[in-house]
Amino acid sequence: MRRCETLLDSQARLVLLHGDLHLGNVLDGGPSRGPVAIDPKACIGYPCFDALDYVVAGAGQEGVEARCQRVATACELDGNRLYAWSRVGAPMAAIAQLTYDGPEPVIDELLALSR
Repeated sequence: MRRCETLLDSQARLVLLHGDLHLGNVLDGGPSRGPVAIDPKACIGYPCFDALDYVVAGAGQEGVEARCQRVATACELDGNRLYAWSRVGAPMAAIAQLTYDGPEPVIDELLALSR
């Protein structure tokens, strides 16, 4: 809880967010258009929020920390801050994996990340 409060208290700006940006809400628009985000739940929030699902998707594969740096670079976000937010979001991602019998390496990494 303190980790989340610290991030919230130290955030300098709010931005417009998609609000439900995950792999299921991005379609391939072809070579001329590129990725297309669908089904937005537009809201105002913290710049790293929409990137969290992409970061935790690296759990059990390339690792969340490595994915953080790649996503942060691609999205022009602060990699350290994105990693801190991923640690806050890891328990929710772990619960989702546990609910649907996700792979053990993914669950293990998310639980370790949340500590």
